[in-house]
Amino acid sequence: MALLLLLVGSLLCWRERMLFTDPSFILFEVLQAGTPIISEHRYGAALTQVWPLLGFALKLPAPTVLQLYSVSFYLLFATVFAVLGWGLRQYAFGLMLLLYLTLIVSDTYFWPNNEIHQATALGLLFLGYYFHLRPRPRRKLWQHLVLVGLLLLATNTHLLVAAPLSLLWVAWLWYTIDGRPRELGKRDGVYTFLLLLGIGLRYAMSRESWYDGYKLRGVKNLSLEAVSGSFTSGQLRTMLEYSEGYWPLLLVLAAGVYASVRARRYGVLLLSLAASVAYVVLVTVTYPQAFGRDQLYYFESEWMGLGLVLSVPLAAYLEQLRGYVVVGLLITVFVVRGYTLVGSYAYFHARTENLERVVDYLEVNDTRLAITEPSQDWRPYFGISWGLPLETLWLSALDGAPLSFKIVDGPGELATPAGEFRSDFKRMPLRSLDRHYFGSWPASSYRVLTEDEKLELYELLRPLPD
Repeated sequence: MALLLLLVGSLLCWRERMLFTDPSFILFEVLQAGTPIISEHRYGAALTQVWPLLGFALKLPAPTVLQLYSVSFYLLFATVFAVLGWGLRQYAFGLMLLLYLTLIVSDTYFWPNNEIHQATALGLLFLGYYFHLRPRPRRKLWQHLVLVGLLLLATNTHLLVAAPLSLLWVAWLWYTIDGRPRELGKRDGVYTFLLLLGIGLRYAMSRESWYDGYKLRGVKNLSLEAVSGSFTSGQLRTMLEYSEGYWPLLLVLAAGVYASVRARRYGVLLLSLAASVAYVVLVTVTYPQAFGRDQLYYFESEWMGLGLVLSVPLAAYLEQLRGYVVVGLLITVFVVRGYTLVGSYAYFHARTENLERVVDYLEVNDTRLAITEPSQDWRPYFGISWGLPLETLWLSALDGAPLSFKIVDGPGELATPAGEFRSDFKRMPLRSLDRHYFGSWPASSYRVLTEDEKLELYELLRPLPD
C-alpha cells in the first residue's frame, strides 16, 4: 500500500508536474548544460537529474525524458522506503517518510522537486542505516563511508532538514538508551559532531548566498519580539486557512501521545512538542508574509517537516499500539489526504489545459515566439507565470512543433532582438537551443500579441479553481 502511494505519485498527471515552474526550468538547464544543475550548492539534487541526463544522452523523445524526470522523484522516495523497511528493518523511519510525504501535502504532491524532500529522505536513510548498525561492535570502512556520505549529503541538500534531523538524532539516541539500556559510545559522539558540522557548513554556505541568504534574514535578526510575532504572522494565518485537510496530523499526534503514555516514557514526546513549536517559529520568521493559493505549492513544502516532527512519538513507541490500530490509522490518513489531492489535481490539470490552449492558439496563428504583458492579467489562468516560456516550450515539443510564450510585467520589457530566446530568467541566442528537441529557429523573432489577440486568448482560457 505504501509503495503504491509512492509509485502513483511518479505516474499520476506527470505532465502537470513537469510542466510547472522549477521542473521545466531545471530540465531545460540540464539539457543545455549536459551536466547536473546544482543551485545553492544543494548537491543532492543530482540524484534525480541523472535520469533525464541519461535520456538526453540516448536521444530519447521529449515525452520519455519528461517521464523519466517525473518518475525520478518518487522513485527515490520509494527506494528509500523499501531500503528502510525491507532491507534494514527500520520500520519507524520508513513510517515517518510516508507520513512526511502525506500529512501536510496537497499542491506540493504535484511539485516534488524541492530539495528539502530529497534531504529528508536521505536523512532518514542515514538514521535507518546508523541505528541498524549501532548494536554491532565493529563496522567496516565502507559502512562508515556510506554513513558519512549520507549524512553530509542530507545536511547539504537543504538547510531546513537540520531541525527534524537533529530532533530525530537526539530522540533515537535517547529512545535507544531508554528502551534498551546502553551507554553512548565514541561513535555516537563522532557522528554527533559530523551532524553539527554538516549543518554548520550548510548554514555558512546559505548565509553568504544571494537566495538562501535573503531567506535567512529573519533568522539572522531573531529576537523575542520576532518570536512572539511569528504566532500572529500572515504566513501562519494563511496555513491555518488551508489546514482543514491537514487534520489527520492530529490523529497521528494523538496516537503518539497515547503510545508514549502507555510506554510510560515522556522524554521523546516533550522533545517533539518543543521542536514543533521551534519549527513553527523557524518557518514563520523566515516567511512572515501571507500568500495566495498560487503559492501554496511552495510554502506547503516548507511546512511538511512539521508533520515529520510530530510523528516522532508515534514512530518511537509504535510497538505500544496493536497492528490493526496502526493499519486503521494509516488508512484514515491516506484516504483523507487522497481526497485532498483530488482538489489539487483539478487545479494543476486546469492549468495544464490552459497551457495547451495557449499552444494550440499560437500554432493556429503560425506564431512560434509570442510575448505579452502585464503579468497580473494572466494570474487567474496560470497563477505563477514566470515559468511559462519553458513550460510552453516543453509542452509544444511533445508534438514536435516547439514554440514559446512569454509574459512580462510591463510594456518596457517587450522589446526583443531577432534571434534571441527569452527563457524564464535570462536571454540567450535561439541557435543555442538543442535542435534534437526544439528544432531550428533561424531569423525568428518575438511577436507582441495585440489587444484583440489577448482578448481572444482570454476567451479560450478557464480560470483556475479555488
